[in-house]
Amino acid sequence: MAGTGNRFAASCSETADNLSGYLEDDLAFPRRRRVGRHLRRCIRCQSLLDSLAWTVEQLRTLGASEHRLPSLTDEVIERIRREAARRPS
Repeated sequence: MAGTGNRFAASCSETADNLSGYLEDDLAFPRRRRVGRHLRRCIRCQSLLDSLAWTVEQLRTLGASEHRLPSLTDEVIERIRREAARRPS
């Protein structure tokens, strides 16, 4: 969208190609600065970045919530081990 005419700002295409790196702070400084300049002027690319950030956050949350809960078998084994440890030899 931003046909800014600023040779120091990235194009929409270049920005889209670098959004993940920008979001993860994984771009070299000159490229990050070009993408940042573009994002300040382009609502569509800013919206795309916001959407990507939301998606990444949702995936991280999903991954964190999928920690395996102990099964009944695990709980029984753990209880047996605790009780065995308390018994005198």
